[in-house]
Amino acid sequence: MGHVSSTPVHGEVTTVSKKQFIRLLSPDALSAQRRKLLKPPSGHHFEGVTVRTTTTRDLGKEQSGAGPSSGAHEPTVSSTPMDACADVLSDQATSTHEMVLKDASTNELLRLLGKFLCRRCRLLKDLSPEDPLMWLRMVDIFLLLSKCQRQCFIVPGSVVFLYMLCRDTVSAEVSSMRELQAVVLTCFYVAYAYIGHELGYPVMPFIVEDNSTVFWKRTLDITKRMSGKMLQINEDPQYFADVFTALKNGTDH
Repeated sequence: MGHVSSTPVHGEVTTVSKKQFIRLLSPDALSAQRRKLLKPPSGHHFEGVTVRTTTTRDLGKEQSGAGPSSGAHEPTVSSTPMDACADVLSDQATSTHEMVLKDASTNELLRLLGKFLCRRCRLLKDLSPEDPLMWLRMVDIFLLLSKCQRQCFIVPGSVVFLYMLCRDTVSAEVSSMRELQAVVLTCFYVAYAYIGHELGYPVMPFIVEDNSTVFWKRTLDITKRMSGKMLQINEDPQYFADVFTALKNGTDH
């Protein structure tokens, strides 16, 4: 796992009904059969789904013990001076990332990601910034309800990481909403695999093509092409800050 945190703290709350959850998960790209497979298990008796997203303004309080716990990591025992040095550098990078994200809002960063995709994909005249937000939220909610993850993945740090992947992957030549959704959700899957808390995630919610081979080829391409930057954004606080600033200011290159 990388240093870019996908741990929720507290902040905005988004509520959708069960009916909305099924309908919005992927209204255009999913077949009726696949949408049926994506329904939450019948054991979930609820009228609405409440999803807690985060701001990072209280990270300092939490780390000092003044706020609610975000799931502290177990202390690492270093066996050599080199390991101890690596631990110190790791802690410094994590702390700096959190300082960069101070007061950052998940919903605000998601909207900025949506605006970036609208700027990039000018051929899609009907695309709105809310469309990608919906695609991402519904996958995150599904994985939470199906108990494939213990907490929401979408937080400020993971949105910055996802923006980095999308910025270098989404082409200006994208010609359909379905194509864009496929690319964005593939980037989302790579982000989950790299900085998610769980050992593994089901791939089905991320696939909108009928042929999963296309998804896996795209996944491998992103992983090979972006492996250096995925490492850099976790280890280099300045690079993380640069990506965050580009997302905030709309400077996409």
